[in-house]
Amino acid sequence: MGEDSAEVRAQVRDVGRANDSAATSTTTVGLGDAGNRVPQRSFIPEAPRSPSARWKWVPYPVRRFAETAIDPLLPPAQHFPIAMLAKVLPQRKHRIWLFAFWLAMWIVTFALVMHQGLVASEIAGWGTPVKIGCGSTYWSGDNGCGLDGNLCRPFTDGGFAFKCPASCASYQVLNPHAVGNQEVVYRSLVVGGPPADSPDGTAIYRGDSFICGAAIHAGIVSNTDGGCGVVRLIGTQRNFNSSSVNGISSLGFDSYFPLSFAFENAECASRDMKWPLLAVSVVFSTAISLFVISPAAFFFSVFPGLYWTVGLATDTPNYATVPALISREIGNFVPAMFIAWVMYDKMGVRRALRGLTAQIEKTVLWLGACWVGSLTNHTFDFIPIQRLTPHDLEQQPGARAALAIIIIILLVIVSTQIWFFRQEARLIRYLGFYLLLGVGLVICVLLPDLNLRIHHYILALLLLPGTSMQTRPSLLYQGLLVGFFINGIARWGFDPLLQTSLALRGDAQLGSPLPTIPAPVINVGQSASEITFNWGSPPGPEYDGISILVNDVERFRAYWNDEFNNSTNFTWTRRGGIEENEYFRFAWMQGADSEDYTKAGTWNTRHEWVDMAPVDLTFPSPPESTTAILLLFHGLGDNEKPFSTFAKNLALPGVLAISVRGISPIPPALLGLGDLGEGPTRHWHWGDDLKMGSGDGLEEDVGFQKATREVLGRLVRGVLVERLGWETRDVLLFGFGQGGSFALGLASLRGKSGTKALVLCGRESESVDGFAEEVLRGEFESVKVVRWKRADDGMPRSREEVLPMMEFFAERLRSGW
Repeated sequence: MGEDSAEVRAQVRDVGRANDSAATSTTTVGLGDAGNRVPQRSFIPEAPRSPSARWKWVPYPVRRFAETAIDPLLPPAQHFPIAMLAKVLPQRKHRIWLFAFWLAMWIVTFALVMHQGLVASEIAGWGTPVKIGCGSTYWSGDNGCGLDGNLCRPFTDGGFAFKCPASCASYQVLNPHAVGNQEVVYRSLVVGGPPADSPDGTAIYRGDSFICGAAIHAGIVSNTDGGCGVVRLIGTQRNFNSSSVNGISSLGFDSYFPLSFAFENAECASRDMKWPLLAVSVVFSTAISLFVISPAAFFFSVFPGLYWTVGLATDTPNYATVPALISREIGNFVPAMFIAWVMYDKMGVRRALRGLTAQIEKTVLWLGACWVGSLTNHTFDFIPIQRLTPHDLEQQPGARAALAIIIIILLVIVSTQIWFFRQEARLIRYLGFYLLLGVGLVICVLLPDLNLRIHHYILALLLLPGTSMQTRPSLLYQGLLVGFFINGIARWGFDPLLQTSLALRGDAQLGSPLPTIPAPVINVGQSASEITFNWGSPPGPEYDGISILVNDVERFRAYWNDEFNNSTNFTWTRRGGIEENEYFRFAWMQGADSEDYTKAGTWNTRHEWVDMAPVDLTFPSPPESTTAILLLFHGLGDNEKPFSTFAKNLALPGVLAISVRGISPIPPALLGLGDLGEGPTRHWHWGDDLKMGSGDGLEEDVGFQKATREVLGRLVRGVLVERLGWETRDVLLFGFGQGGSFALGLASLRGKSGTKALVLCGRESESVDGFAEEVLRGEFESVKVVRWKRADDGMPRSREEVLPMMEFFAERLRSGW
């Protein structure tokens, strides 16, 4: 026993030394008999005792779930692929040869399927279809096509055979693009379609439409499989119709455009092999995940497979030829593989996969999440965030709310990962690591003239170290982040972390000053009419010219110091017989580059000038708190400006106020104002016509059909509901005088309306008499008429007169109409 006791003491001392030196090996304490041993005990580094000792108050099943090794659920099922492979091929070298053969089969199968997608039948008279991207178009925005569009000629007698990839219906304009007096953003740019009176007729599209989007709209190619066809230029066309066909809603344009196109009937056999190629890679990678135990063999076979699948099939960058695409992807692949090794060896991938035999869980959690991350253009395209930049977050509807939700989810995930790191006694080390990263990012933010841009791949690299443990949540997060990295590099390449404002802007607006255009001079003749514009002085010496677009085509450009082209005005001639609106936009020039263009002013079919921006917006504070929209309609002979001020004074919480201008101008003389030098654009009305009443004034109610089409059809349904995602119940209406009659008319269009209505008027109001009240109660289920103490009508002046309106708004903010 003496010798046995000495042996025990010696081994106990060894245990103490191992513990003091933070050894990582497992030590067994002997009791003299080699066959009589106590259970093994692990000593975790950097801690003199078990790191969970302080957390014993937590129930044991919870602490056990947080252990760093995954115990497979249903072990026989998850171990079956490994056991079967070991039984069929017991020798390691045979399994290696099978693994190499499987990778070769993956490459060959992928290449054959991809080649099948590259083959397109030749179209008689047009040749072999040319591969184009989803955003390909004939026309460049603003003045990109030069004066009279000369840089984008020819306008007629041209065309080519094309081939479109799949999923082009989801390709969107990311910055506002003008189409007449409309602005397109975050939707497909397709202008035109088949004739309104003949849906089966030839579809005609404006030249700035996406060719592939228009082809899907016309039914020439499939959004699911892509396809090929023939596009033909047909020159100037008029009155492009809007329609919703094949998952794309096109825009209308009620004027002419010099370049238009249609599609030829041609037989063409071709399809995009995106989805078959994805299926091939999913099958081969799933088999590797189920049958391979080695972390290195699994990771370094799956990573390249997913990279090339994304780069060549599911989210390819824009390219002219297949060799050019392969060259680009090879250029990014070499450094991507080096970073993949860093991920594996230094950022926790090997730690998460080492010793893992839960093959099904690994396949579902890690590989499945990796596929989800690498297919972000399909799996996360519903999130309304295109880029993590202040400009995009401010511009895109719903982006800030989506970002807030993402941050909350990340905070929850970070909290759980902190718990797991604490269980492994690695929390302090990783907190220090992320503190250094945070300091580095703050320094990047503070650098002058540069903007921090968190790309896909950078986000993955920042968060990946936080998944360096073997837990089920970590497998899921790690696979997702590796997928993000693959998609970011294969699609976009190694974009820099710090970018200039110019690089980030792309085709967005510069925020430059806009020209101020006084009311133009209009001369109407029988054979031709003219409109002449003048402009004020430029806002600074850096602006040396002006550019003018007519129907989104540059028709005039002048420079102050140019002896041949230094005009101080611009006259546009309309030939007799043309009954179409024409849209004008203006921008200062710096050399050959144009600055921001104004919104479109309209020279309408009645030869009247309709000034730019017929609405004034009043945002709540902050703008993202908007929960309802208030439309304000001014009275007869007024304009939108005073009602915009009125909305600001109301300051309704969470309400975006839109003060809308009337649809037609009133000459000041008809209002008894004489010639005030303001022109006709300061006084507007909502009616279909102007009629003199029985007294000396104009009639208030002369029908509102045109105003209803403009406000209800274009503003409410077209912009607020269809484009921005609001619902009609989110919209409140306020009107004064003729604008009040118009608001009541809009709200009563659905028969006996359940919408509540409030009418404010003077004690002796002539407009709201007993008969008018009876008519209103026949139109609305709930009508409240409040008569003020003063006798005459007008805008509310005192707290007593405003209070009923404020109470009404407070009650109705979430009810709508």
